[in-house]
Amino acid sequence: MPIEEQVRECLEQILIPGTTGSLVKFSLVRRVTVSDGKANISLISTALNPETQDWLGIAVPEFVKRLAGVVE
Repeated sequence: MPIEEQVRECLEQILIPGTTGSLVKFSLVRRVTVSDGKANISLISTALNPETQDWLGIAVPEFVKRLAGVVE
C-alpha cells in the first residue's frame, strides 16, 4: 500500500473534538503527499474553531509519525 494511503488511514483515526467523526469522515483532508519521509498534509480547517485547529496541529503529526516510512 502506498504511504499516502497509509497516512489517510491514520487520519481516519483522529476524531475531531466534540464530534463523533474523523478528519476523513468530514472531508477535511485536502491533500496528502510524502517525500523523503516527510508527510505534507493539507487540511480544510477553516470551519473548525481555533482551539480545535491548534489541537489538530499537535495531534496530526503525532499520529502520522507512528507510521513506518514517515519521519517528519
